[in-house]
Amino acid sequence: MADTCFDDVAPRRIDEAALHPWLDVSRNVASPFVHRFRTQQQEYVYDVNTRRIIRVSRVVWDILEDFGCLDHAQIVAKHGSHHSPDQIGSAMKQIAQVQEEQGMFLAVRPKQVLPPSREPVEKQLADYREQLILNVTEECCFRCSYCVYGGEYPQHRRHSSKKMTWEVARAALDDFLAHSKLSKDRVISFYGGEPLLNLPLIRQCVMYAKERWADLKVQFGLTTNGFLLAGPATDFLAAEAFLIIVSLDGPADIHNRHRRASDGGPTWETILSNLRGFLAAHPEYKTNGKLRFNAVAGSDTDLREVQAFFRECELFSEDMGLEISGRRLCSGEPRVAMKDSPLLVSRRELLADFHAGLKSGRLGQERDLKSRWAQVSLFEKPFLLFHKRRYLSPHLPEEMRLLATCIPGERRTFVNSDGDYFACERVVECPDGKIGDVNKGLGVDKVMAILQRWNQAAGDQCRFCWCLPTCDVGCFATVSEDGGIAPESRRQACAICRANAHQLLMDYCGILEANPKAFDYTAEISLD
Repeated sequence: MADTCFDDVAPRRIDEAALHPWLDVSRNVASPFVHRFRTQQQEYVYDVNTRRIIRVSRVVWDILEDFGCLDHAQIVAKHGSHHSPDQIGSAMKQIAQVQEEQGMFLAVRPKQVLPPSREPVEKQLADYREQLILNVTEECCFRCSYCVYGGEYPQHRRHSSKKMTWEVARAALDDFLAHSKLSKDRVISFYGGEPLLNLPLIRQCVMYAKERWADLKVQFGLTTNGFLLAGPATDFLAAEAFLIIVSLDGPADIHNRHRRASDGGPTWETILSNLRGFLAAHPEYKTNGKLRFNAVAGSDTDLREVQAFFRECELFSEDMGLEISGRRLCSGEPRVAMKDSPLLVSRRELLADFHAGLKSGRLGQERDLKSRWAQVSLFEKPFLLFHKRRYLSPHLPEEMRLLATCIPGERRTFVNSDGDYFACERVVECPDGKIGDVNKGLGVDKVMAILQRWNQAAGDQCRFCWCLPTCDVGCFATVSEDGGIAPESRRQACAICRANAHQLLMDYCGILEANPKAFDYTAEISLD
């Protein structure tokens, strides 16, 4: 099983000939480092240097990007058809006053945006590794139409009978646990293929970690298609308090459309039967928060039906949870948004209801209910991250070290069946993406080389980009081609990030106009 993250907007390729202004990057270093946007009611400015939002008059909004670039007479000549000279003069004084008294609307931009320096990277990899993902088998009992290992994605491996050996697994465990001693939490996860096809190795790994590394607290996890979640396997998983993620796309017709058994048969009934048996035998998983679900959405998926299924089915409790992923595109497949597809039509409806819940204040009360699982999975995270952002002062540094992406090997280390290390389970298993192996450990030089390539792929645009302090273009897998980091893919990802951020700003302020307390409920939510 291999899924990918669901973009906040529908997958699409940006048309460079028709770029909206907010997708472009201004390189005018004399203008204030800001981004302008408006709701239906009001004009706003996002100040990049401080990450603050300020509501402004229409005249300030109109002339702000020319302030510092044009003199008074030039600004009057440019904007005089909409505003009087007195209005423009007053607005220019207001802008200067904000610069002087509040330190906003400054024309300060970093002179360099660099990858992390080597020393902190070495420290993180030496003591703070968080998750080890062992690909215990390449064999799978499913043949999902969207699986990256199904043969439609030539840059990825295909299903095979290959299994990880105990020698490889033990070496990976020792290396990981020896270098995670200062981590707040550490997780060992089992992946495939279908990992339960190699249950003996999973048992051996768990027993070894508990005995050999008894002084370290370890959470074990498993991503499974659920087809083998029955019998003794479930007793073992429950006894070890595994975090279990079951891939379940929704109701039978949606699930069986793409998630077929290796013999072509449907799989939904077996999975639901297994879940019923598992929860009957281990009712603690109804409330312990360690059973979660992942649904993959394609263009033919009606998200309203997915939401209704998880809301109405008696198997699911409020203490479980749902993540919705999007189908990964094949190599060369265009990112085309089909505006009338079931996916986008249903997504728009769920998004409108999500916004209505925020404006009315209901969402904070209903967030953990099954009825909100799909909406929270799809829409909440960008709002949450932005609302809980830290303000900056006085402005961005001249030399900025940006880490929108992860440090390969620190947050996750994916170990393939041969014992090679990669940044996570989503990247292509090829020499350029390899960051070490179980014999030599993580290679800091290789990690730094990937971070450097990531930085170079963006060129010089980062230091001019208004999304710089809140950038979330952070996943190697979304911009890699055959293991390399493609500048064109990175540029497209950046453009989509700016489009999403622009829409987020408009939605965020529009919601607060309707309900200034709309996001108060997030105070109880941790970003860890």
